[in-house]
Amino acid sequence: MPATELKIRTLAHQLSEILDVYASSFDHWREDPSDLGRYERTHANLDLVRVLTDKAFPGGRGELGELLLCHSELKLLVLRRHLARRAPPAPDDPETDLRMLQARHDLLVANLRGLCAQRSQPHGTPGLRIPGSQHRGAEH
Repeated sequence: MPATELKIRTLAHQLSEILDVYASSFDHWREDPSDLGRYERTHANLDLVRVLTDKAFPGGRGELGELLLCHSELKLLVLRRHLARRAPPAPDDPETDLRMLQARHDLLVANLRGLCAQRSQPHGTPGLRIPGSQHRGAEH
């Protein structure tokens, strides 16, 4: 196996592991948005996800962009909700939106994790489709 392929497979495996850490730290932060330590750990883990994704998928991945956007939307919604506990609730911010956005975030993390699992394997499964993704895993 060429050294470059081994390096990319290793990076994909590392990315899969840090995705688990990121998802867990983000879940914990959402439980207590006032905890700045959790907030900083979540963003440090997200930065590492970004760096490893750029290295493991040099052609770029739309899944990362979707995850970053969803992360920001979910973070803003959590913060609005957290701040609203001290103020009257906003009529346009129902609990359903939060659950839907959390489910979308979980799906995006799972999609990127699936790409990592595929990329960390030998090239025996070209064209494998990751559920919920608009991208084909072996193209990049």
